Amino acid sequence: MTEPVQPVRKLSISVPADVAARLDKEPNASAFLARAARTQMRADAFAATLAGRGLPITPEGRRRAAERLDAIERAYPPSWYDEQRARHQAAAEAEFGGPRHSQAPAA
Repeated sequence: MTEPVQPVRKLSISVPADVAARLDKEPNASAFLARAARTQMRADAFAATLAGRGLPITPEGRRRAAERLDAIERAYPPSWYDEQRARHQAAAEAEFGGPRHSQAPAA
């Protein structure tokens, strides 16, 4: 089933040069902007839901969350995940024999 066609408005907007450069790379800048606006609208609705339940998103809370995320990313860089994946894959191959993607013949 297709979505109903919504009425559209044509807008003339001014954007900073870096945003214009990014939009120039899009085959459909209008669709790109609509997705970006809807993403922001969902984030705003989620923030309002949280605030309505006594959990407001504050600048201080964002700062603390960013600090925690930075600490986690420093403690567990992408190389750590690669090492863990390789270690677990090697252990699975040792236990079950053969590469991860090999399967037993169908019965």
